[in-house]
Amino acid sequence: FCLRTRGINTLGIHLNIILPGLKDTMSKPYLLAYNVSAMVGWGYILGLCLTGLKEGNSVLEIWNVMGIPLMYVQSSAFLEILHSALGMVRSPLSSTFIQVMSRLVVIWGYTYWAKECHAHWSLLLMVISWCAVEVPRYLFYALNLLPQFSGDKMPGPLFAARYSLFMLLYPTGISGEMLQAYIALPF
Repeated sequence: FCLRTRGINTLGIHLNIILPGLKDTMSKPYLLAYNVSAMVGWGYILGLCLTGLKEGNSVLEIWNVMGIPLMYVQSSAFLEILHSALGMVRSPLSSTFIQVMSRLVVIWGYTYWAKECHAHWSLLLMVISWCAVEVPRYLFYALNLLPQFSGDKMPGPLFAARYSLFMLLYPTGISGEMLQAYIALPF
């Protein structure tokens, strides 16, 4: 993995030395597309969950509809580790790696393989919490890449949602994750 020296991502520096200007010309459009795609993906999964609940479907029935899209969208977060390692974003590699991998371990290590997890209410607690955090987060990141929304031009409600929703949704998401891991233990 990439070392961080005095707050500078050394792999990102090497990328700029090897391919000068690539980071500046390609990063913004790519990151805008990535963030919009991630926001749409998480919004789609949230819609599937809420529609399933509204229709009175069981957790298993909801999983059968949203499980595969969830696996794709959550797995695509692995790219965030690369974004950090390549210096495309200011996020520290170590914390990005831990955050992304912890979810991948839960979703691929427990939830996907343990069929009992597909039918337990903790699945929806986890997934809806993830969705409700990720949709505004990725929208915030996408808009922040546009000059008309960067800095103090960000809409106040979105700024507030980005920096306050996690206080409620991280504990619920983590609780769902822990319960999914617990349910999968015997299997």
